[in-house]
Amino acid sequence: MRALGISIATDAVRIVLLDGRAAKPQVAERVVEDAGTLEECIASLLATVPVLRRTKVIVVASPRFAQLRRLTGLPTTRSSAAQDQLLRENADRFFLRPDGPPATSGVSREANDQLWAGAVDRALITAVGAELRRHEPRVVGFAPSIAARARLLADGDASTRDDGVTATVQVVRGKIVGASRRIDAHEWGDESDSSASFQPLLALGPAWRSFIDAYAAARFSPDDSLCYRPDRDHRADGAVPLWRTLLAGSIMTIGVSAYIVAPSARDLVRLRTIHSELHQLAPQARQAAARDAEARRIAHRLTLAHAFANSRRSAVQLLAEVNDALPDGTALLALHVDSASGSLTAITDRSSIVLPPIEQLPGVTRADITGPITREVANGIELERLSVRFSFVKPRASSARAGHAQ
Repeated sequence: MRALGISIATDAVRIVLLDGRAAKPQVAERVVEDAGTLEECIASLLATVPVLRRTKVIVVASPRFAQLRRLTGLPTTRSSAAQDQLLRENADRFFLRPDGPPATSGVSREANDQLWAGAVDRALITAVGAELRRHEPRVVGFAPSIAARARLLADGDASTRDDGVTATVQVVRGKIVGASRRIDAHEWGDESDSSASFQPLLALGPAWRSFIDAYAAARFSPDDSLCYRPDRDHRADGAVPLWRTLLAGSIMTIGVSAYIVAPSARDLVRLRTIHSELHQLAPQARQAAARDAEARRIAHRLTLAHAFANSRRSAVQLLAEVNDALPDGTALLALHVDSASGSLTAITDRSSIVLPPIEQLPGVTRADITGPITREVANGIELERLSVRFSFVKPRASSARAGHAQ
């Protein structure tokens, strides 16, 4: 099956077309500033592909538009569909949302039974998906570019950078064991991947590295758990209740019929019949309205309870997360937390390995080493003592205030 990979970054859009009949991949790119809007870049690139019908199309987004995170604290269920739904309902806990709620992939079980998932900005999916639907491809999927790169590795690290955001992933035996997303102003190397994973691209010459993400997208499976498929997103957010639709349709039908047949005397009889039917429907309508009001009251109370629960942080859960995050050879001596931040004291054989896992804890926005790193000897072993201070994400109280206002 032909496969088209599309990589989207802030500065350019690139495609790689893999066809078993072609000797080398077909590639193309457009600079966003030169081509105009993102939609215009996509349309211009798709025009270079002869036929898209029955072609697998995978779109990968750079770290600026997508995230790959470990789902620490997500309950494990027997049903993968139920676990995916649980992730969607709690996406704000695991993923940043600079431009609104992101579209989340399914839950993927990686090394050591760790749960991982990806998220892509929904605005990007809407813009690109609208253009792709015009060409009727066989299947369309979206994923973070770093997730697509990870699937090409058996062992090793991969990294990619876009607009000051660097994403890194570590893979062991084809399974993800770690990932990070860092925002900084330093110029990092664009790739750390081995060229052996991208052998077909070497025929492109020195520019082959620019198309790594698009090539990884073309090789990415649409059935991978880390791939978001719009055609499988069956959520019914904001759906109108069935009884309301049926009731509105019945009333509209009766009203239109009455308007058409009213002028004649014979139609007056029908009109009385219609009025009688409406009168019979009135108790059902009142009962439905009462149920709707009760449902609104229950939803309001649940919103208040949910907002209250989100504003409180579990000290036991935080202690467990910190204990799981600390690397081997590290001992936690003290842990102090309040509503906005926390600090911990630990001893370890290498202080440099303590800070990164603390930064990856859910709800932690920043972690820094405070004070000096001192050396001490315990049982003939030289260890390092350090103190780390970290800050929590401020809880959102807007939902609770909105529910109280209602």
